[in-house]
Amino acid sequence: MNKKNILLSIAGLTPQVITETLYGIHQGQQDGENWYWPDEIQVITTSLGQEQIVLGLLTKDDSGLSMLERLCSDYHRPVPLLTQDLIHVIPDELGHPVSDARSREDHEALASFIVRHVAKLCAQDKPEIRLHASLAGGRKTMTFFLGYALALFARDEDKLSHVLVDEVYEGNRNFYYPTPNTHAIPARDGNSYIDAHNAQVMLAEIPFIRHKNIHTKGSLACLENQSYRDLTTYQNAMQSPQNIALDFHLIQKRLYVLGKTVDFTHKPLEFAFYAMVAANQCSHHSQPMLIKKRDPANLWLADLFLQQLEKIAGLPVQDHSIALLEGKKSDFMRSFRSRATLLTDADILQRGSGDTEIARTYLDLNAGMTFEFLTDKKNGLKNHLLEYFPTDLVDFICPAQVFVKGEWPVRRVYDGTGQQGTPLGLWLENNKISFR
Repeated sequence: MNKKNILLSIAGLTPQVITETLYGIHQGQQDGENWYWPDEIQVITTSLGQEQIVLGLLTKDDSGLSMLERLCSDYHRPVPLLTQDLIHVIPDELGHPVSDARSREDHEALASFIVRHVAKLCAQDKPEIRLHASLAGGRKTMTFFLGYALALFARDEDKLSHVLVDEVYEGNRNFYYPTPNTHAIPARDGNSYIDAHNAQVMLAEIPFIRHKNIHTKGSLACLENQSYRDLTTYQNAMQSPQNIALDFHLIQKRLYVLGKTVDFTHKPLEFAFYAMVAANQCSHHSQPMLIKKRDPANLWLADLFLQQLEKIAGLPVQDHSIALLEGKKSDFMRSFRSRATLLTDADILQRGSGDTEIARTYLDLNAGMTFEFLTDKKNGLKNHLLEYFPTDLVDFICPAQVFVKGEWPVRRVYDGTGQQGTPLGLWLENNKISFR
């Protein structure tokens, strides 16, 4: 596959960092280093920085060439695509373009913007993109966020770099890159000239630890719903997962985790399934919640599931679980139709909005809960949580086969994996689960 090479640069008021980086790529290739000439340049900056990039790199001089075109002409390189649309201006907390990020709110907004943008460029569905991110320009906080974003989302071929320039030339607004021939430019003191040809520019690759495996699924959906601060909160929480708590608000169809509200308004079946697993684990009469692929439909699980739907709907709960465990099925079977009718009237599945699951759900449960039904709700729950949280946190708070095989209810030490043929439960301790 032919890769599209994108250079992503952070820039403030010095667009020179972009041409310096381009020269560094050219020189590095000449020296046999593994750099790729970009097909496209994207820049993250402020509105003031955008103006300087347009004036400094894209505006043509009397010879009809822009500074970017001149560099490419001097070194016989194709001109990378860089248009005003590819110069991304950071929004503030209200979504307005930032002219100069100085407030705490502005910095939080730019952090979220940078991390989200890198995540999109490194998305799994974009294998044709190879990203090179440059830390050479912008404020220190901007470069930190860019480096952090690469650590979270970069793939194997994505690179991070910083450009090093001779002190005499560094920060000189008249210097853009070492020219092939003698080219006099004013020195910083304004009283003398220096030769751009003599400048030494080196592109240094920055090694970093890649953590993309914790964000492989649901990353973009997760980032769309929260800020950079949220993301760091969740990652830090996984350093001490024993402190994570779940607070179920059943009638509100809300779950509260680490200060985040998860809305289950349109996912009541998944919410009922989640509450069913949690409630069974916390019950004094808890039983192994296990159903295998070839097992007959389980009436006890169907009853537990209906109980949670009744709580969500604000209806009186009809609990036949003990009778069913004792083999007495008649009460449950006799009441099933009336319970389903009451839940239908309560519109628990929002059939008014076009939800077609309502008839199928009660029809499926009429004979008990099947392995397929349970698996479908478990997968649907996980996918919904991935819209809010990173993968590693979702793996911890989702129902899983957490028990030691043959030693229920002894839970294993959390390792993120299931234990085939064991009951469902939660990795959390019971005192970290609450219902309202």
